[in-house]
Amino acid sequence: MLNPRQDVEPGVTMGQPILVPSPSMGFLDAVETCMAKYFDFKGRARRSEFWWLILCGTLVEWGLSFLGSAFTAFSDGAFFNFFTCLGVVLAVILFIPQLSAATRRLHDTGRSGWWVFADALPIAALCVMLLLTFSIKQGGIESLKAVGDAMEDLMVWVALVVIPLTTPLSVIILAFTLQDSKPEQNKYGPSPKYDYSPTSL
Repeated sequence: MLNPRQDVEPGVTMGQPILVPSPSMGFLDAVETCMAKYFDFKGRARRSEFWWLILCGTLVEWGLSFLGSAFTAFSDGAFFNFFTCLGVVLAVILFIPQLSAATRRLHDTGRSGWWVFADALPIAALCVMLLLTFSIKQGGIESLKAVGDAMEDLMVWVALVVIPLTTPLSVIILAFTLQDSKPEQNKYGPSPKYDYSPTSL
């Protein structure tokens, strides 16, 4: 016998609440939300919130790189340096909201946000070593030249160890961020995507 209510989802019991997904976030809404939650490493974030912010950062960096390269053809490199510095500043500004959004995205899949830090900390340590080495070598202090050379050699060996280890971890974290929101409430809060709505059956 045919079901008289064809709009009832398969597997839904009459009179029980059903999961209703809320509309996806748009580009501007996602960026605004993530910037408003700049230092918020608690709670959950759905895929659209996280990936729109990542797209925003990527477009900004590509756009500034393109402008720097385009203006270089018509100047002595001053514009290239300007856009490069601007890109670095914006990358630093977007780093924290991207980190917090990634943490909330992992929370949304029921995983700890420490996965992000496990991936980011080795690269951050490598960047700090690079800056220290550059500062020492450009400092012009002859007594520190040997220290700078030793740090440069050490940094190469650290990079040879860190990069192969972080690459598989980055792929695993990417797979986690691509997963759908867990519909149930977890220890990080209610689902930002799904809501239980009572049926009118």
